[in-house]
Amino acid sequence: TEEAAPIVLLANKLEVSLLSTNKRLTDVLSEKDPQQLLELTKELETSRKLFTQSLDNFKQQADKLPLVKTYIPTLEKASKSYLGETADLAAQRAQLLTLLRQTNKAKSEFQAIMPLFKQELSDMLAKIDDSYVQGVFRSMQAKQSPIEVTTFDALNQSSPTLVAAALERNRKQIADYDKAVADLKLEMPSLENDIGLYIKGFILNTTQDKGLLARYLELVKTQVAMEKKAKDASLQVVAVQAELGRLQQVAQGVMNQSIENANSTLATGRMQLLGTVILAIAFAFGVAMQLAKSIRNPVRQLIDVLHTATQGDMTRRVGYRNQNEFGRLGS
Repeated sequence: TEEAAPIVLLANKLEVSLLSTNKRLTDVLSEKDPQQLLELTKELETSRKLFTQSLDNFKQQADKLPLVKTYIPTLEKASKSYLGETADLAAQRAQLLTLLRQTNKAKSEFQAIMPLFKQELSDMLAKIDDSYVQGVFRSMQAKQSPIEVTTFDALNQSSPTLVAAALERNRKQIADYDKAVADLKLEMPSLENDIGLYIKGFILNTTQDKGLLARYLELVKTQVAMEKKAKDASLQVVAVQAELGRLQQVAQGVMNQSIENANSTLATGRMQLLGTVILAIAFAFGVAMQLAKSIRNPVRQLIDVLHTATQGDMTRRVGYRNQNEFGRLGS
C-alpha cells in the first residue's frame, strides 16, 4: 500500500499535467494575435517541462512496483510521441500567422486591382477602331477570364487539393494568354506602357511560385497539416490517458489486495488473541479451583477436629501437614 498509493496520486497528477499542457496547446493553435501568441508559447513550454518532470517522477515511483513497472514503456512511448508531435506546433502557428497576414494583404490587393485592370481594358477597347485589333484584344480578354474566375474560386477553397488543381490549370492556360498578349503587342506597341504592370501582376498572382495563388496554396497546406497534427495530438492524449487508467487500475488493485491481506492478518490476529485469552481464562480458572481446594480441605479438617473437641473428644488430630499457616494451626 505504501508503494501503490503514491503511484495512484502521481498518475492523477500526471494526467492533470497532460490535460493542462494540451489545453495550452489548444490556446496557442487558436490564437490570432502574434504578441499574445508569444506569451502563450512561453506558458506552453513551461507546461511541457512540468509534464516531463511529472512523467519522470511517476516512472521513479512505478519502478518500485513490478506489476506497474511493466506498463511504463507503453506510457512513456505514448507520452514522448505526444511531446514530439507537438514540439514545433507553436512555431508553425507563428509562421502561419505571418503567412496569413501576407496572403490576406496580397489577396486584398489583387481583389482591388482586378476591377481597375478590367476597367482599363474596357476603356482601351472602346478606343480601338480597327476590327482586327478589336478581335485580338477580345481574344486576350477571353483567355484572361477563365484564369481570373479559377483564381478567385480557388482563393475561397480550404482544400489544398482543389487549390493545387486550380494553380495547375492556370499554368496550363497561361501559355495561350501570353500568346494573346504578345499578338496584341504587335498591333498595339503602347500596350506595355499602358497596362504592362497589370498584365505582369496578373500572371504573377495567378501562376507563379511567388504569386498570390501559390502562397495561398502554401497557406492552406500549412493549415491542414497543423489541423492534422492537432487531431493526432488529441488522439495521443487519449492514448496516454488510457495507459494511465490501466496503471491506476493495477495500482488500485495492489492497494486493495494489500488491504485485504491486512484485514486477513488482523482477523487472524484477533482469533489468535481470542484463543490466547480463552486459554488464559481457563488456566486462571484451574489455578483458582486448585487454590480453593487447597484452602477448603484443611479448613474442613480443622472444623471437624474442633467440632469433635466440643463433644469432649480431645484425642483426635488434624491429618493435614504443611509448613503454611493451616499446617501450623493443625499441629
